[in-house]
Amino acid sequence: MKVLKHITSVFVFLFFSVSAYAQDSQEEMKDKANALFEKEQYVEATSLYLRILSIEPRSFELNYRYGACLLYNSNKKQDALKYLKYSITDADIDSRAYFFTGKALHLDYQFEEARKHYQVYLNKQSRKKDDRYDAERSIAMCINGKKLLTTFTDIIVAEKQEIDDARFFDIYSDSRTIGGVILVSNQFQSKLDRKMGHSPIVHYPPNAKTIYYSSYGEDLSTGKDIYVSRRLLNGKWGESQLLPGVVDSLFQNAYFASARQSEAGKLHVYKVKVARVPIQEIIVSGEFVSEIDPENNDLNVTLVTHSNGVDLGKIKTNEKGKYSYVFPQGGKYDYIITLDGSDQEYKFTVTLPFLDEFRPLKQRVTHKKNEAGEEIILIENLFVEKVEGAEAMIAQVIRKKAELNVNIDNFDFDSFEAEKQKEKILEDLGFKDMSLRDVGIQLASLKLEATENGNTAKRIEANLGEEILIKSERVLGLNAIEKELTEKARATEDPVLKYKLLNEAKQKQIEKELLIADVKGLKELRTKIEENIGRSSLDDGDKITKIQEQFEKRVEEGYDKAALKFLVDNKDVLSKVKSSSPENLMGEYVDESIKVREDLKKQKTSKFEYEVAEQQLEAALRTLELRKSGAKKKNLEKIESEITTKQFELNLVQDGINGMKKRIHDLEVKLNSTETRLASFQNAMSTENVTSI
Repeated sequence: MKVLKHITSVFVFLFFSVSAYAQDSQEEMKDKANALFEKEQYVEATSLYLRILSIEPRSFELNYRYGACLLYNSNKKQDALKYLKYSITDADIDSRAYFFTGKALHLDYQFEEARKHYQVYLNKQSRKKDDRYDAERSIAMCINGKKLLTTFTDIIVAEKQEIDDARFFDIYSDSRTIGGVILVSNQFQSKLDRKMGHSPIVHYPPNAKTIYYSSYGEDLSTGKDIYVSRRLLNGKWGESQLLPGVVDSLFQNAYFASARQSEAGKLHVYKVKVARVPIQEIIVSGEFVSEIDPENNDLNVTLVTHSNGVDLGKIKTNEKGKYSYVFPQGGKYDYIITLDGSDQEYKFTVTLPFLDEFRPLKQRVTHKKNEAGEEIILIENLFVEKVEGAEAMIAQVIRKKAELNVNIDNFDFDSFEAEKQKEKILEDLGFKDMSLRDVGIQLASLKLEATENGNTAKRIEANLGEEILIKSERVLGLNAIEKELTEKARATEDPVLKYKLLNEAKQKQIEKELLIADVKGLKELRTKIEENIGRSSLDDGDKITKIQEQFEKRVEEGYDKAALKFLVDNKDVLSKVKSSSPENLMGEYVDESIKVREDLKKQKTSKFEYEVAEQQLEAALRTLELRKSGAKKKNLEKIESEITTKQFELNLVQDGINGMKKRIHDLEVKLNSTETRLASFQNAMSTENVTSI
């Protein structure tokens, strides 16, 4: 019995000793992990948190910290979100949990949700800002990322292999492949590079005059990026500059490495084609509604490519009647639909558009009865409507693409070249960054524009005609007044009155001549509008209508090259309609007015400078005349020679001033005429009917 008690006592002692030791060990492990976490040594802290989390799986704090650490483990980032989302269900969790949740969503391309979580972190943040967590910048990146999602492009991956990170530069062993050599050098290391522990990777082409290298630059505004430096005349390298734009050479290869899908100490190395290829996939997000049996949410769809009969697979709705599918590209697809509990098939051909932006398309399938009482299926393509949860759908596709699996066989390089040629042709025609469908819409707009131009031209011509009539009548009135004043001046014997009457007659003559010049300018303007806009607008509108019809017919039949050639053949008509508008003509007058003003300003500046020179020469001549009057005979000849030279210079300057005065007068007359014409043009455009001037 005593032995049993002794054994029991020893067991209890050992149990509590081990428990206490384990507790102490766990706390020490937690303290060590937390210390590493605060030092931002997340990778080192990961395994410690995992061990503690296995003991306390429901700890909100440990889930937050472990999830945050996973974001910095290249091959485990995708697992972080579930731990972080669990952690923020605790209302009292560390506010940083929201920052890291935002970061996880950010890395998952869910930019709007990420932005919201970053904002929660900012709202919960204490007054003292922690520079380690720059939520403001992250929010700005999310806003930009959200915009970029719609213009996301594909990367053509030719090869993909996993290697030890130390072997990365082995792929550059053949300098001919990369046109030079790759070196790791601190020669171009910035202060920030040294702080971040980064040694620039430099590409030296043969006989290098320009080199490219990786660097953080002088700040973290763009992260690690590609910089360029050019060799100066003295043989030294110039200042570092961020490489602008993008490299775009379809048949050139580029290599890059990433550790985000690799184990520790490993890299995935990618060989890619340097090209920007718009994403071809089309996401369709739909819902099924049965008006006959509202409880039935089960719909089955077999998808077949319409052109070649290739079976793409099947779609089945979820418990809420929702479905989604990522089609390989736009085009025609056959839907073979069946309902659970029925053998009847419903067949449809759905045309999915080729999109210029990457976004999901909304669709609705309705099961109902027609007027005859027969069960039917109706497909509605609601492609212009927004799709709920669109960002998450786009993110799912991009996540898959972010794996960067070899996909070079999926791309037709000949079609890429053809696309480039098409874009060049459309840009030359004034349809830059437009698809062929957009061009069709633009042609319809040009037709309306031509019609509106014709109507506007008619209104302007009528209003200008009214103004010409009013001003012509004024000319006649002023002519009569001038004649009357002149006759009175001849009849009077009073010299003072004669002078007054003749002066008034002169003023009326000047006013009359200005009006005559105005009338002449208005007639020229009316003729120009009539010849360049009014007469041709109706014909141009008819021509554009025919061009649009023929162009869209070729596009609809799939003859894109023929459609483009047709546009090129009618380039003159398109250019004429685009340029022949009242607004463009008014713009010409505005430009002319600005140019005349600039010329006038230059002439007045030159005239002022010449007048200063004139004053200086006149002062010099006066000084020389004074010296001449008291000069000795031996100096007289020299002074007279200087006077002759200065007088010659003065004559040249005065001739220049007189010429400038004339040019200034002519420019002032031209400016007055141009601006009067411009004012009349603007008034005629904006007024339905001119009744008074």
